[in-house]
Amino acid sequence: MGLITLSGASIVVATLTPFPTLAQEVAQVSGLASQTMTVLVVNSTTGNNTISDGTDRAPFRTITRALQVAQPNTVVLLAPGSYTAETGESFLIQLKPRVTIQGNSETRGEGIVIQGSGAFLCRTFARQNVTILGEDQAGLVRVTVTNSQPQGYGL
Repeated sequence: MGLITLSGASIVVATLTPFPTLAQEVAQVSGLASQTMTVLVVNSTTGNNTISDGTDRAPFRTITRALQVAQPNTVVLLAPGSYTAETGESFLIQLKPRVTIQGNSETRGEGIVIQGSGAFLCRTFARQNVTILGEDQAGLVRVTVTNSQPQGYGL
């Protein structure tokens, strides 16, 4: 792992090769420029949840796994692909405070789709079909979120 300093921000990354503007992008999009951030990489095609550590050389396979290990001030960086139950995701995905899920800045998230449905019991509207449940101070940037149910919500 390497440590990059950008305008007083320290960003922990494995390597910048696949994402050359990662340091600037993460700091700008996440609004955490004055804090230390950890980047976890997820790849639904080549990742592995059992033996990987979330670096670009050993990415996790699912967002679900990355969120299990993510601490505050973490960016979960998604490689292009589909993130579905078929690729191992468990829905409902619940975001965490001060954790951002982000697609690739070079493609503006094109080709990154999170699609699924999970049950959420809302106090005012009863049961809802939801793909991702938001959280205060959480981020979701440059991805497409859809629900696999006709009467469901993406976020």
